[in-house]
Amino acid sequence: MTTSPDGRSAERRAPVTLVCVYNDERVLEDCLLRSVRENAHEAPDTEVIAVDNRRGAFASAGAALNHGARRARHPVVAFVHQDVYLHSLASLERVAGQVLDGQVDVAGAAGITSTGRLAGRVRDRVVMAGDTAIDPIDVDTLDEVLFLASRDLLIEEPLAEDPELAWHAYAVEYSLRLRLRGGRVAAVDVPLTHNSLSTNLAKLDLAHATVGARYPEQVPIRTTCGVVGGPPKRVLPGPLDARRWRYRWVKDSLTTASWHGLRGSREVVLSDIRESVDQLLAFTVDARPVVILNVVSEQDRLTPWPVGQHVPLLRRDRPITVGLVEPADVLRQVRSAPEKSFLVANVDLDTARQWCDDAPGSSFVGYSQGSGAWCVLGPLAEAGSRAYGEARDRPLDLRLRLPTGARAASGAPA
Repeated sequence: MTTSPDGRSAERRAPVTLVCVYNDERVLEDCLLRSVRENAHEAPDTEVIAVDNRRGAFASAGAALNHGARRARHPVVAFVHQDVYLHSLASLERVAGQVLDGQVDVAGAAGITSTGRLAGRVRDRVVMAGDTAIDPIDVDTLDEVLFLASRDLLIEEPLAEDPELAWHAYAVEYSLRLRLRGGRVAAVDVPLTHNSLSTNLAKLDLAHATVGARYPEQVPIRTTCGVVGGPPKRVLPGPLDARRWRYRWVKDSLTTASWHGLRGSREVVLSDIRESVDQLLAFTVDARPVVILNVVSEQDRLTPWPVGQHVPLLRRDRPITVGLVEPADVLRQVRSAPEKSFLVANVDLDTARQWCDDAPGSSFVGYSQGSGAWCVLGPLAEAGSRAYGEARDRPLDLRLRLPTGARAASGAPA
């Protein structure tokens, strides 16, 4: 800790070297590099080392990132994905100060605790996810999206370069190894948007199996991509296993069942918007950016996340903006720009339905256990609802069906 001019204790900040291996220069430029430029006033000494792997010079993420770490000029190195937008370099420097002060050995923006809780508040594509970690929260493993350690530690104990890990689970492996050494591995809030397209899932199972075999004493291993070495997935007999999705479908249908028959309520679709956002954006009606609004929660107010900031990004060449806003600002923005389309996430079901009823123009509501409730307001709603045409995208109608005669006798509407 250092002391501020007024005599109060102040958190130490330390400049950071960001190391990123990339295979898409456009994504790197639109996300990570632009975020560093736009927030340079907060941390002008931030260094970026971008390791070019467009021609496959490195066989694994570990090999590429170690190469970058050896070139770093700052005492703290942060490994980060190419598709990350950093909203606060000052927050990153505060976490670096905690590393140098010995509060934590390896810190990351998101990790999984021993109880399976996601610690660290980040935007996962278009949804705010994770619990706040204002102070370091001990985790079993960290996510690869962003994690940092001292350069000295990374030179002494570099990332694993095994080809079996390839581009997955290298932060998981490093977390387990450092914990075995007695080091502290923790998640700490670093506001970021992971503008992931989820295109690199090849050999994830192999990477997890490799980690499980290397650390059998730590199995089951909790990660942000699932549990390694846990109980085997229950396989249902024959064709029933292929219909496993129906269990989630029925659960989500039960959650939205009370909507049936409500006057004025809009249609509802069942989908995890993190997984279907590009499917939805494919129905964008013009070149205007779709405005992504995340509704601020009480825990967001405790974090360094900037409320009201809107950041332009691209998803598969389609422009969007992302922003964290107060609930009262949602309809205000929609009404002031009826020509724009809005996707609102991190909202409860009742509020989403009410906004759909109160907003001008087309609208619909979405829901899944994974992403919670969300809604689409504006021109995209009319065209975009066609993105959800499969049976699993529509709730099972759970209303009690009475024979015609019984309906008439009970006074129920025909």
